[in-house]
Amino acid sequence: MGNCLAPCIFDVDPSESATVNDSIKGFLRGDDRDILAKLRKDMEEAAERLDFELAGEKKKQLDAIAHIKDKQKVELLGNHKDYDIFAYASRDGYICLALLTYRNGMMLGKKAFTYPLFGKDNEDAVELILQYYASRPLPSLIVARIDGLEEELSSLYPEVKLVIPQEGRMLDLLSLATINAANSLDASFLSSRLEDDKASLLDELGCLLGIATPYRIELFDNSHLQGSDAVGAMVCFINGEKAKKMYRKFKLDEDVAGDDYHSMVEVVSRRYGRLKEEGAEYPDLILTDGGITQVHATLEGLEAVGVDIPVFGLYKNDRHQTEGLIDRNGQTYPLDKTSALFFLLMRMQDEVHRFAISFHQQKRSKSMFRSLFDEVKGIGGKREEALRRRYPSQEELAGASIEELSQVLPLDVATSLYEVLHKKD
Repeated sequence: MGNCLAPCIFDVDPSESATVNDSIKGFLRGDDRDILAKLRKDMEEAAERLDFELAGEKKKQLDAIAHIKDKQKVELLGNHKDYDIFAYASRDGYICLALLTYRNGMMLGKKAFTYPLFGKDNEDAVELILQYYASRPLPSLIVARIDGLEEELSSLYPEVKLVIPQEGRMLDLLSLATINAANSLDASFLSSRLEDDKASLLDELGCLLGIATPYRIELFDNSHLQGSDAVGAMVCFINGEKAKKMYRKFKLDEDVAGDDYHSMVEVVSRRYGRLKEEGAEYPDLILTDGGITQVHATLEGLEAVGVDIPVFGLYKNDRHQTEGLIDRNGQTYPLDKTSALFFLLMRMQDEVHRFAISFHQQKRSKSMFRSLFDEVKGIGGKREEALRRRYPSQEELAGASIEELSQVLPLDVATSLYEVLHKKD
């Protein structure tokens, strides 16, 4: 910013340093009128003295502030009050509180705070907000939809108004804060404890479960939408790291689509029946998501092909938070939710969910395209593939004009496809 007087190096008058600090704090709060007026005055005086170098520096600062304000105009709330917007997300024993800060109607920043959960989600969110203001100035308005917050604020900070938006720009911003909270929480799980010694964590996992150190772990998940476009997915971790070349996808038979138990039996029997035929190595451990039911489904799939591999499930509590591991007999192995092992297993769990959902979305998109193309004479395999490359989603395809479609298809076929697309709309 060019405003530091370097008091750690030079002998600076404390009052001068305090003045600069106050002006910077004012600017960060959105109060820039005095700063802009002073910069313009300094620039004009420097120009009158023919000190064009200093005038140029002041002009650069004015331009920089203007650039920041231009970017923030899209975030202007329509008035010049101070707002704080809060939302939260929770998963597996952790909560993330997201904050969007507005001063004088302009967005000054966003933050996210992740902590272990100690009570109910909303109660912890309220407590975090109250702790936040214990050492910070209050805004005019707080925007949030959190049970119990209104009562606490009216008791402790009656001068602050709580807004619970139902529509309009405020609701859009609250939705944005909610998305920020969920994304920040997922990112926290993905990045937490990455520096840990994974070899020692795998030793710890083996000791916990009473098995040999599981250097190679395979995890399964299934995905479908009300039984349609059902798929299975398997991911592999070796020495605690993703082994993406060993990931596998499974298209499920229609007779088991939507049946999670028998879908797992089918996927597991196909996976390890294939490895058995090829004489390939088996993993040291199979992890399932879904508790003892999925553990039994996995064991049934292994038994069908005559393969024996240790199987454990990641089980959840009644709040749908992962609690620990469970074996075929129902014995549980709770996990410390602040431990490095917990975060390693959560990263594995997240990865198989991501891979399964991604494959399901691809298959569903192809099915939707296929049902459309079946109605149009003249679209075969090569033309279908060309259309997919040009228009990856059905929305993009529907937005194409006849002229654009005719760059891929003959004009009569392009016209027929256009009519089918817009008939369905």
